[in-house]
Amino acid sequence: MEKGALEPQRRDVGVISKCIQKISNKSLQNGTAHLEQPCVFSEEQYVLSRWTDGLLYLGKIKKVNKHKRNCLLVFEDNSEFWILWKDIQHAGVPGDEPTCDICSEKTSTAPNEILICGKCGLGYHQQCHNPKVDSTTNVSTSPWFCRQCIFALAVRKGGALKKGPLAKALQIVKRVLPYNMDELNWDSLHRTNLQQCYCYCGGPGEWYLKMLQCCRCKQWFHEACTQCLSEAMMFGDRFYLFVCSVCNKGPEYIK
Repeated sequence: MEKGALEPQRRDVGVISKCIQKISNKSLQNGTAHLEQPCVFSEEQYVLSRWTDGLLYLGKIKKVNKHKRNCLLVFEDNSEFWILWKDIQHAGVPGDEPTCDICSEKTSTAPNEILICGKCGLGYHQQCHNPKVDSTTNVSTSPWFCRQCIFALAVRKGGALKKGPLAKALQIVKRVLPYNMDELNWDSLHRTNLQQCYCYCGGPGEWYLKMLQCCRCKQWFHEACTQCLSEAMMFGDRFYLFVCSVCNKGPEYIK
């Protein structure tokens, strides 16, 4: 990661955290982006952090702040930044008894079994995962990936994968957001929200840095998470007529 590209997040995250606590103590909808999650992180732990470009970067936890619900991460270029818990992805521990990462229960019976992600090793009940996993899904013939890992595997600079099994899986999970849009607190121009929750991935973002705004819901989406662009974006662009997968109830529309 370039040090200059990371600078805005270090400046903003502390202020954002304070504002969130003053405005609302309610959790966002189930999934990766909720405010009341318990601390599952510890110092020296290696984790993946979602950045404002929608991509994931490897870092090691240096400090944990339970009050502000963020961690100080040291990245591979030795840069250090405070990252909100909601934007940090940890991995399961091999050999542990399968536990649902959402409800923390270990009961696993059909039609609500615990599925283990083939990438991060975390477990999810079929009904707890966002979106819910269909009971006809056959995980014995091919690996199953959770929502966060689908994004980690499929998103790219310039636009996400458009063909293949991962592209299809990404299209499915993008139809449901991991947070409740009604609980976001926006500025008057609808460019930034206090929760720093954007796109299908629920990660942070800067509206002017390679993001598209849906003309219906007005949410902003990372270039890296979209599958409709024929060319890479130079900057944030409001000249496109863009409809997200949630509003379009299927593939994105762009003109």
